[in-house]
Amino acid sequence: MDPRLLRTISAVITHGSFSYAARELGYTQSAVSQQTASPEEEMGIELACRRPAGPTEAGARLMVHVASVLLRIRRTRGGPESEGQNHQAADRRHLSTGGHRTRTADHR
Repeated sequence: MDPRLLRTISAVITHGSFSYAARELGYTQSAVSQQTASPEEEMGIELACRRPAGPTEAGARLMVHVASVLLRIRRTRGGPESEGQNHQAADRRHLSTGGHRTRTADHR
């Protein structure tokens, strides 16, 4: 999975809003919606509920691993350590589900 898509899903779940995630990432809301739908279609499961935005059970399970996966990808690519430290802080913010209760995939 493209790490940018992981970061996008993480932002949606953390903020509980596609609009806030778009603002944080510098994308349009439409782009965030498309980037969230892409891995869901690829994996055949819903990761984020749309209204209100928040994690499904599968999305919550994914969030447990997002920060560590993104950090490992950056380290593998050999990015500068200072860049990694900035991303680590952002990734830690996205590690939590933001206190949102998970929803089943039926609540789309």
